[in-house]
Amino acid sequence: MKPSTLLSVFTLFAGLPASGVEQEPAMANDRLQGWRGDLDFLQAAVGREHYLFRTNPVPESFRKIAGELKGTASTASDLRMLAGLQRLMTTLGDGHCYATPSPKFIQRLKAPPDELPLRLHAFSDGLFVIDTHPGFESWVGRRITRVGSVQADEALRRVAGYVPRDNLFRARWRSPGFLGYPGYLEAIGCVGPDSRQIPLGFVSTDGTESVAPVSFVPMQMAARPPLVPSRLRGAPEPPPSLRHASSNFWFEAIPGRGATYLQFTRIREHTGKRRAAQRFDGNRRKKGYCVEERFCSTIRLASIWWPRQASRH
Repeated sequence: MKPSTLLSVFTLFAGLPASGVEQEPAMANDRLQGWRGDLDFLQAAVGREHYLFRTNPVPESFRKIAGELKGTASTASDLRMLAGLQRLMTTLGDGHCYATPSPKFIQRLKAPPDELPLRLHAFSDGLFVIDTHPGFESWVGRRITRVGSVQADEALRRVAGYVPRDNLFRARWRSPGFLGYPGYLEAIGCVGPDSRQIPLGFVSTDGTESVAPVSFVPMQMAARPPLVPSRLRGAPEPPPSLRHASSNFWFEAIPGRGATYLQFTRIREHTGKRRAAQRFDGNRRKKGYCVEERFCSTIRLASIWWPRQASRH
């Protein structure tokens, strides 16, 4: 058992200025300067706040990708830039450094961000649709063989490079979800810029192979359980692990066995609100350090938290 300090948590919230026709050239220039300035600020923040890179050089891959993002900021969409930020954070080597858009960012986009109306999960025998938005239920149970012009296995391999992770298993777990967002699909070559739909190759439950287009829909801004019970018609009773998929934890007595089944699914505030700053601000020495900092025009706020000491086996 070796004592060590856990890695920093960087949650980056993005917000862009509203646009006007008469201000487009100036706004475009402000947007470009904002992204480039934020990338500089982020690199400095990593070197100042991250437990490892306060005393060690920032990874060369971080510098390289940051330079690439600065070069493409003038032509890449904001959602593509967010995907690039996520890829940048993966170079820090842990699952707790990530980038996510804020409500303000979403409000100031020209249109609400899109997502696939399908929820994907990678099983041992392939990539499957396990849940959908209303109206797309016929997709449940289909095995996806192609995502746009890319084979499903290759799409998963490519998008894994955008998943912040501590190990390979987190990438396997999270990668299917990342395939549901146009910014990532564009970044890995599955769709082009401003695509409104994507062709998906699939095998139906009866074994037939087909290709069909699926239109992107406005993103549902709601928390989702890690897994859900089978949505297939006639599916058997779900196992205990999926009976209360949306609960953080639950338990029940097992009749006749003198035992209790307890399931702890995830750590999350019951209300879904982040209260890390409130919880740790008054107890920094014992539990850690929490700080909020202002970014400039594009990324509005960074909330950074890490435990001061922990034991890692």
